Amino acid sequence: MFQLGLGVEQDLAAAKIWYLQAGLQGCALSFHSLTTIFWVNERNPELAKYYHQQARTMGFNLAE
Repeated sequence: MFQLGLGVEQDLAAAKIWYLQAGLQGCALSFHSLTTIFWVNERNPELAKYYHQQARTMGFNLAE
């Protein structure tokens, strides 16, 4: 919702907070979403690769 601005103003900082909290609770899709934010929006390949690996470790196959 915050990442794309659906129903609210786009807020990548808030999106990162929510995705991180969900990822730490076991949601691999949230770590994949963080990968997207860091790769596409913030152009930070180091963090994108980190969260990509986290998603893969948790079994998120689309991250391959």
